[in-house]
Amino acid sequence: MSLNCFHKKLIRLFLFLCIPLLFLPKINLIHVAGESAGIRIDDVILLAVCFMVVCGFWGVKRSRWHYLEYVIICFVGMAFLSVLLSQLFVFSKMLGHGGSLLYVFRIFEYFMFFYIGFWACGVLPLSTVINGWFILNAALVVLQKLEWVGGFPLGGYQPVIDGGRAIGITGGPWEVGFLFNCIYCFFASYPEMVGFYSAWKKRGVLGERSFQWLLFGVFFILLAMTGSRIATGALVVLFLLQLTKGQPVLGWLRKRFLALIMALVVVAGVGVFVFTMFSDSSLFERSSGLFSGDNFTLISMVWDNMEISRESQKGAVSLLSVLDSMSYDLSWWMRLHAWTYAFKSWLYHPEAYLTGLGPGYCGTALDGGWLRLLVENGLIGLGIFIVICRVISRIDLSLKWMIIALCINMCFIDMYLAYKAMSFVFFITGFMYAHKKKQESVLVAW
Repeated sequence: MSLNCFHKKLIRLFLFLCIPLLFLPKINLIHVAGESAGIRIDDVILLAVCFMVVCGFWGVKRSRWHYLEYVIICFVGMAFLSVLLSQLFVFSKMLGHGGSLLYVFRIFEYFMFFYIGFWACGVLPLSTVINGWFILNAALVVLQKLEWVGGFPLGGYQPVIDGGRAIGITGGPWEVGFLFNCIYCFFASYPEMVGFYSAWKKRGVLGERSFQWLLFGVFFILLAMTGSRIATGALVVLFLLQLTKGQPVLGWLRKRFLALIMALVVVAGVGVFVFTMFSDSSLFERSSGLFSGDNFTLISMVWDNMEISRESQKGAVSLLSVLDSMSYDLSWWMRLHAWTYAFKSWLYHPEAYLTGLGPGYCGTALDGGWLRLLVENGLIGLGIFIVICRVISRIDLSLKWMIIALCINMCFIDMYLAYKAMSFVFFITGFMYAHKKKQESVLVAW
């Protein structure tokens, strides 16, 4: 039984209710104490859609499932088991605190957009959704940088965003930065989806290679306004991958040494331009100590001074007296504390190596997605998530680039828990999967 087991009118209702959620800010209806995300209108709508989808599949006794659906169910099931075991450890006084069920079903909720994307194929052009989202957020990012409009960073409107970092309609600059990475991947893979590209190409104004450079420059400037360093780094990696077109990097460098030098000059020029236009940009302010050697010294200092007992699970750091004489990156300093605490907590509990300490154990943000998966979901959960990424990357070339961007961003951001980011990825995954299935059916019929 295929995914098209619902009446067309019901599918259009699903699309009417869910697609606008990609364009709306996150606003809490009910605040949950201790959490940045409360109960939102998105949760209510997606819960209703989820209930109808499950009932529909059950009613028609759907027997054929996509492999991605199986691994998502396995991931959620392992997360649920991890929370139960962590609470058992807490009850046995082996653990100070455990996981939370609030974090278990997040990715399952986001996965509803896989079905929305699947059903949208043939009803709504994907380019319309992506171009609309890009135009909306690019405009908001510019206006927020100029402090003409505010945003919804934590579920409520703020006229002026703290730190001057633009966030678009998302919950933070890291999230909109990753989403710009995703849109760059789509535009770079399918230039014809950009409105002006086809017309300019016919007139000889813009070639494919020139378009790639223009695309990189536009997204580099937008990311500079968000101040997201990891997303900017991911953009550079993606751009270089686009230039090589999958060729061996060393061979490509030998053949195009002059082109590489020109590329570096252009990238440097874009950087100087952005720095001149946005010299107060948080991207440059926050990066003043990024390449300091003291950042490496801090690793051993934090590790040696972070004391965690198996019983108390509390960290203690007394390094403030030496920091005044050091040049370091503040964001790196804060992450080291969180990472050391989380990793040592997991390391001191061998019984949790496979299943983790429970989703939600690390709080609202650890700022290290891969480490968080290991600590909270264990080796099994981490392995299942890697399988999820691998399955998605095989559906379409643009999704392969998006997964690369996700892997890079997750080094410093808990991106797999970000609602807008993962919903957007699952939406495109569902759409491209449906498009691929239709192409295969046409070939079979032919």
